[in-house]
Amino acid sequence: MREIAWHELIVLLAVQALIIAVLLVERRNRRRAERALKDRVAFETLLSNVLWEFAHGDPEQLPDTVARALRHVGTYTQVDRVSLVHFAERNLSRSVQRASANGHPEGSLLAVPTHSPADFPATVKALAQGEAVSFSHRADLPPALASDRDAFDRLGLEALLALPIGSDHTVVGALVVGTVRQRREWSDGIIHRLRALADIFSGVLARQHAVRAAQRSAAMSAAVLGATPNPVVCIDQAGVIRQVNESWMRGAAARGVVFLNSVSAGANYLDECRRAVARGEASARMVLEGIEQVLSGQQERFSVRYLCAGPEGERWFEMWVEALRGPDVGAVISHVDITDQLEAQAEVRRHQDEISRLSRARTMGEFAASLAHELSQPLAAILANAQAARRFLAGGRKHLAEVRAILEDIDADDQRAGEMIQRMRALFGRHEVEMTTVDLNEVVRDAMALVRSDAVLRRVTLVPDLAEGLTSVRADRIQLQQVLLNLILNAFEAMAQQETQGTNRRLIVRTSGGADGYAEVSVRDTGTGIRPEDLDRLFEAYFTTKRDGMGMGLSIAQSIARGHGGRVWVTNNSDCGATFHLALPTFSGTLS
Repeated sequence: MREIAWHELIVLLAVQALIIAVLLVERRNRRRAERALKDRVAFETLLSNVLWEFAHGDPEQLPDTVARALRHVGTYTQVDRVSLVHFAERNLSRSVQRASANGHPEGSLLAVPTHSPADFPATVKALAQGEAVSFSHRADLPPALASDRDAFDRLGLEALLALPIGSDHTVVGALVVGTVRQRREWSDGIIHRLRALADIFSGVLARQHAVRAAQRSAAMSAAVLGATPNPVVCIDQAGVIRQVNESWMRGAAARGVVFLNSVSAGANYLDECRRAVARGEASARMVLEGIEQVLSGQQERFSVRYLCAGPEGERWFEMWVEALRGPDVGAVISHVDITDQLEAQAEVRRHQDEISRLSRARTMGEFAASLAHELSQPLAAILANAQAARRFLAGGRKHLAEVRAILEDIDADDQRAGEMIQRMRALFGRHEVEMTTVDLNEVVRDAMALVRSDAVLRRVTLVPDLAEGLTSVRADRIQLQQVLLNLILNAFEAMAQQETQGTNRRLIVRTSGGADGYAEVSVRDTGTGIRPEDLDRLFEAYFTTKRDGMGMGLSIAQSIARGHGGRVWVTNNSDCGATFHLALPTFSGTLS
């Protein structure tokens, strides 16, 4: 047998070494694969256990279910503390911690109280921004978490990993694991797997938060309905009554098609309305169509007033239908007894009418001299004509033509005086509000005719500037005239307060029609103007700048304007005096 050469021996040894190295690598890879497989099986077991807890746990005992799931996480990760923290609702947070005393087995994970997120401001801030927070050793705490060091010391945490949980870019809490005995390196693998668990807990928290929100909403709705003294009913999109309040259940004195106080939960409100329509009951069709339009989305709300007869007599009710949007589509229907409200409003209107009449009477007193001057002219003419007629009659029948002409003049003067008195009676007598289509220019002319003599006595030049083809307004003629007279007489007094020549005392009454759907009357004077500190208070009741003023004129004028859907305001002129403006909504159609 031939001797093996030295170089062959070297090759043989090298091959053997290579085979051994390959076997060692394969063994190491196999062990690594076995560990990975074991770890994967352990993680899948963890996922299975967690999912099983949530799938079979009692929904009413979810916090306990969360605690059991956290124990599985703690066992898998071999950490000392596991917490699920909800930032907004502490009662949804849970923690478990490893214990080895007080009779508990070594390594058991027991439920412990959670700490407030407010104790860890820096950590919560980072988590809220969607960032993971971790440190492997408390001595190596990142500078950004320095403000939380005391809290970590109180908990005795040596290492920590906190992962944000939430959905739709909104962080609602965190899954937190930590150790208290030794430092811990957080590998990419464990972070990746804990993120998967965080997603599961995120879904659980979201569902529980939604359930609690729904419970709070239902409790609040029930409380609101119960506290509402008026009958209220909630219906779904099909018209089925889902909820009624105590007032509805008790019923009420009023009975009628739209009240339906005998209808209970589960009945169909629309069907009841349809039966009322078939019976021919008043307002039933209007109510049915209004509710159907709200349910179909054609309008957000609907209201109607109706009169019902009850044991206490007839009562007025107002029915409101408000759309419900969201997951529970439907409508809320309420019935409000407005009888007392309407009676109170009527009483207020009576008082306002009385105050307005007194204000008009005061206005009449303010230009009594003007009224006497206005009436003295036709009365003097009547007297002179009567005396002339007496002389002609004394001369015989030859002067009958002259007497006839004199009688015609007397008749004309009498009509002139009668018209003046009629204007006064209309303005200052008791008056029921009557909304009619009014020519604004005509009202201005009548008001200026009433103050014409007063203007002469005060040496004021009246200048009308009336727009042609002005769109009419819908208003009460007497009330509108009262507002204009108040503004004009105020202007007279403002110009009387300064020593100006008569030629400079000019009052311009201008009408105009804006493109914004309003017609405007402006009264411009050359008086003293309004002090800046008085501009905001000028229309307040009982505020006056006159020495003997009541402070009611402008307040009543503003009230009348608002009652017509308009307003009154004042501006100071750039040269002298002030201009009061009255704006009223126009009425469709132009007066010829």
